[in-house]
Amino acid sequence: MLNVFSDREAQNGVSRSFYESTIPFIVLLLGIVAISSTAIFIKVALKELTVEAILFDRLSISTLTFASWSLGLEFWRSRGEDNNAISQTSSKTEEVSDSAKKAKPAIQLLAGLMILLVVTHTTGRFLYMWSLKQTTALNALTLSNLTPIFTFLGAWLFVGKKFDRRFSIGLAIAVGGGFFLTLEDWLHLEEQTFGSMALLGDAAALLSAMVYALAILMAERLLRYLPSLTFLTWRSAVSLAFIAPFVWLKSDSIIPVSTEGWLSILGLGLICGVLARSLTTYAFKYFSAPFMTIVFLLEPFPVAFFAWIFLGEFISPFNIMGFILISIGIYLAKTGKGSDSV
Repeated sequence: MLNVFSDREAQNGVSRSFYESTIPFIVLLLGIVAISSTAIFIKVALKELTVEAILFDRLSISTLTFASWSLGLEFWRSRGEDNNAISQTSSKTEEVSDSAKKAKPAIQLLAGLMILLVVTHTTGRFLYMWSLKQTTALNALTLSNLTPIFTFLGAWLFVGKKFDRRFSIGLAIAVGGGFFLTLEDWLHLEEQTFGSMALLGDAAALLSAMVYALAILMAERLLRYLPSLTFLTWRSAVSLAFIAPFVWLKSDSIIPVSTEGWLSILGLGLICGVLARSLTTYAFKYFSAPFMTIVFLLEPFPVAFFAWIFLGEFISPFNIMGFILISIGIYLAKTGKGSDSV
């Protein structure tokens, strides 16, 4: 029976058993739940700190945590190697073999790519925030939901990633579900601007989707050559160094004054920074960048669910339809060729 199932998957172009990646997929979903709490923590922290100070505090906590984790793990490994010389020799042999197979680029190239990743991701955030000031939040959200399309095109045109029809259909359905999330607001839109600044805001939001796609493709490439913990540590550290001058120029204080403020900063650093990034980075070992961006379309739903449970906020039929379409799109993409990380 198992052989029949495997043959059927092979005929459908499925690159890997659907059930083989169930645990990594659950890990990815947990990472999205963790990320979805970002808006809540930021909203609380903004009562006391600027956006730049909040980012600085979040990155400081993340960098300190990842660096401590990395040093502790290295110390633990060194003790184990000292106690077992044979194991040490075997491990070194495996490392040499693995590095030869991966043909690891020069450290300068990896460092440059890491810096470019940080600058690109930060630029994407800036473009999106700027677009919110020039156009409607509805336009900005709708256009930012196009990130999976640009990631798909980038992986196909520049990386040579292969996708089958099943994956492509799943992508289209999921992006359509993203549009359903904003459809109700479009139907009840009372005010809309069509001036030149609004058009520039729309263009910035669309450009942010392209930039985010580039950033996630670079992250996928870096994770081919760097261990996950090394990637997380250096990404946080480089991001912290990048944002520090802006904090020095624009922020009067970087320290919260209330318990509520400290809890929000700790939540941003540990839950949205450390936990969420660790879980989603782990998922990169199993899933491609285009598939990851499709799944990230689910990010608004944990927020809506908790708001419904704890705040009694209404979930519209359009929200439910969007969730259903995105879920169908994820299933089709996951069982199609192109969802895996290879």
